[in-house]
Amino acid sequence: PVVFDFANNFGYSLVSLRLIGIGLKHLPEDFGFQFTQLSFLSLSNNELTYLPDSFVQMTSLQEVNLLKNKLEKLPERIGLMSSLQKLEVANNYLRALPITFAALNLMQRIDVECNKLQVLPENLDNLTSCTTIICNYNELLRLPRCLGAMPSLTSLSATNNKINYIPQEVTDCKTLKILRLS
Repeated sequence: PVVFDFANNFGYSLVSLRLIGIGLKHLPEDFGFQFTQLSFLSLSNNELTYLPDSFVQMTSLQEVNLLKNKLEKLPERIGLMSSLQKLEVANNYLRALPITFAALNLMQRIDVECNKLQVLPENLDNLTSCTTIICNYNELLRLPRCLGAMPSLTSLSATNNKINYIPQEVTDCKTLKILRLS
């Protein structure tokens, strides 16, 4: 199926798209190729279980809202989305973040609350612009040492997990102003 061809019908590319709570179960495989100029995308409150490989072609995206879907994983090549600054994937079924996630060096805010994450990647210190990580209500057993080396991290919230170890590097983090654990 072809998603409405906005550029051909109106003469310019769509930069913001909100498809909220409309029962989407899947996206067309070429979805990312059709919306390469998007800077904001919200697909919250749907029933998406996966994102097509073409999703990573939306390299102009700055904000993505995928709250309240049924996503089990993010695209392995998500690190190609070089403009991404804000990612909201709370209330899904994510078990892990792809290793390429740390290539998103413009990322400022990550919300992965209410998923099934057991670990966070050990290379998150590559996210040099990230100020906020929200990972409450997951299945985390520990926090990675690399969080302490994140140069811009000011707020880390990891309540309601199974955390039994907090690395010294995290407590020594000079930029961290807010640390929420329980």
